[in-house]
Amino acid sequence: MSDAHRADRRTRLRTHAAAPATVPEARPEDPAVITGNLAGIVESANEAWTRITGFPLRETLDKPIAHFLDAAGIELDLVDFVGQQFMEGRSCTVEFPFRTFDAREIQVHLEVEPIHDPRGELIEFRAVAHDITQRRKLDLARDAAASSPSGEAGSNPSARIGRSGLDSHAGDAARSMATESRRLVSLDERVLNAFRRGLRPTETRTHFDLDLDPDLPLVETDPARFDELVEGLLELARHRVAGSWGWVSLLTGRTTPDRSHVSRVHPIVARLPQRLSEPHLYVEIHDSAPSATARLHDEDERARLAALAESLSLALHFDDTPGSGHQALVLIPLPSPHEA
Repeated sequence: MSDAHRADRRTRLRTHAAAPATVPEARPEDPAVITGNLAGIVESANEAWTRITGFPLRETLDKPIAHFLDAAGIELDLVDFVGQQFMEGRSCTVEFPFRTFDAREIQVHLEVEPIHDPRGELIEFRAVAHDITQRRKLDLARDAAASSPSGEAGSNPSARIGRSGLDSHAGDAARSMATESRRLVSLDERVLNAFRRGLRPTETRTHFDLDLDPDLPLVETDPARFDELVEGLLELARHRVAGSWGWVSLLTGRTTPDRSHVSRVHPIVARLPQRLSEPHLYVEIHDSAPSATARLHDEDERARLAALAESLSLALHFDDTPGSGHQALVLIPLPSPHEA
């Protein structure tokens, strides 16, 4: 990036941060404004951000958006929708409940605008948030006076979804595939053994980082095919960083029900096509290779590994957001408490 382009970008960010957004029944207070890069890292925030959301700048700047998703109690469906609109280069406007850093419950009107460089490439976002709590209370009071509550579930996005196709399919398959090839295995031991088998003494530039949870429950699977899946994903990551100074991270853990997966090493929230309303474990493999362009070998091997995961009744998710490395996420269903 040239010095001229950096200066233009700083000027543009200052201009965006200073320009108030227009919202119906605009309040006199300034809106909260944050800007961030394509990887979802916040680069700037105005004073109104802390006043409205309660998040201090130390908990905002240089942090991924995922850093305050859970704390704010934002619905998974809403996160998925806004993220999809942004990645496709479209602006969007949404209103939703927001739990502030200092534990207040407010209603927020949010406008998210994608920012493009002079060549038309998506490079960053600008988000403008208004506190519309009082306006919403007046609207609700007016609606209540006009008509009696219907009690229908249509106003609740989560009520329209129910159990996901992944949950029901994987749960049924797990119960029906109890064959001699399947047995209970330790997830962290399988991943650790796959990592050890793939080590190469000549791999001096590739650094490995392991964060394996030893307290996960045993899972029922075909050990040989599961090992093949993990080793294949590990080989893809190693292949991408080969010859350069790079990192390959292996992690295991539990997902949080009704939430997107927030990784400890990948800055992009995993916006999964299925709603994970039931317990799941995960295996995550991430590499720091800079290019998001998959080689032909990657595409063929990914298709093979996706078919292998499906045969094991597992879900396999990839993310290649530019500037964020490459993530492979294997989701492993567990019986829900009433099924255990």
